[in-house]
Amino acid sequence: MIRGGLALVPSLALRRPIKKWAAVMALAGCAFYLVLSGAEVATQRSFIMIAIVLGGVLIDRPALTVRTLAAAAVAVLVLQPEALLSPSFQMSFAATLALVALYERYMPLLVVPPVAGSGGFAHFSERALRWLFLGAATSLFAGLATAAYVAFHFQRVAPYSVIANLLAMPLISFVIMPAGLLAVLLLPFGYDALGWKVMGAGIEGMLKIAQWVASFPGADGRFAAFGAGTLLLATAGILLLALPVSRLRYAGVPLLAAAFLLAVTAPRPDVLIDASGETVALRGADGRLQILGVSGNRFVAESWLAADADTRKAGKELEAGFACDARACTGSLVDGTKIAIARQREAFAEICPGVALVISRFGSIKRCAAPSVDRTTLRSTGALALWRKDGVWLAEPSRALYADRAWYGRRSPANANALAGLKGRSAIAPAEPVGVEDEPASPDAVAPGDE
Repeated sequence: MIRGGLALVPSLALRRPIKKWAAVMALAGCAFYLVLSGAEVATQRSFIMIAIVLGGVLIDRPALTVRTLAAAAVAVLVLQPEALLSPSFQMSFAATLALVALYERYMPLLVVPPVAGSGGFAHFSERALRWLFLGAATSLFAGLATAAYVAFHFQRVAPYSVIANLLAMPLISFVIMPAGLLAVLLLPFGYDALGWKVMGAGIEGMLKIAQWVASFPGADGRFAAFGAGTLLLATAGILLLALPVSRLRYAGVPLLAAAFLLAVTAPRPDVLIDASGETVALRGADGRLQILGVSGNRFVAESWLAADADTRKAGKELEAGFACDARACTGSLVDGTKIAIARQREAFAEICPGVALVISRFGSIKRCAAPSVDRTTLRSTGALALWRKDGVWLAEPSRALYADRAWYGRRSPANANALAGLKGRSAIAPAEPVGVEDEPASPDAVAPGDE
């Protein structure tokens, strides 16, 4: 707008670098928006890329978009190295890289001069169709580039996002945003209500489109959790597809296929235990999670269901697979393996025989032959995911036993042998009692309700 306004003055347009003046004002406006928006990672990336492009305008140098993106990544990581692990950084840069690669390679194919002798309507129709096609391609490629990160961090996929975006894009571009701008311009004069009403009608239409698309079969796409190695493989595939200019980029296709195969075949845990030992999930005979202690920790239960691609809501019905009395609860895995969860300290003498695992929120379980997880274990490991393979328990703790950092927040050093209890203990003489030995409790070792 500034450059167009300055171009109306011939003496400025012919004798002054109005393009550079406009670039300075645009950069100032972007800096204001950066501060106004809170300077999140995605906004930082966008601002740095724009600053490099406008800087190129000021020194009469072209800005190469892939290099601009790389410079933005370096700048963001210098300011916030930890941003590398955030969903915002990963999704923002993946989507931008995909769009840069798409437009650099295929945009020249779409820039076709109008046919000689064609009328204004034909020219307008061609531009409109090209706009719709580019909008759909933008949504498709950005969605594909970020799908792996959305599935990894949020266990969700949006299979119909292209349809929703394509239908909503005209409303956003021609109704919602122009009406919002009109309302702001009319605000000093007191006539802004007209713009807000039009904008509200456009937003209602966009919401109706979203609700209609969400009603499609399979629209609520869930994806079971998978490991970070699979995400790294998918990232390598995306980089190979986007960066090379030679046929080497096709090497990214098998990498992405392998990442998808690993993601859909990722093993799901048989047992999940929260950090307090109060909430426990077992994979039942139907292959779905049965969760004990939902009412006490609904957030944990909902997180486990989401990570398992389970659309059920967290409620008491999830506890139907457990048999409970005042002393203990028992449940079974898919293969019939028995798991016991102690509810009282005195219950171990009864529940230890005949079970494959004992779970307790109380102190260290002593003299019990069955494999066990107790408060002492959870104090070092945090929440636990367990797999049973060939009669042996494999564990993945949420807190690594050998990866403490100065900022980790653990009150006392982790016990490197904390998972030894999963191997079980030798059988003892019948006369020797089975019991619990409490260790000195620290604040982060005491489970809720343990008095």
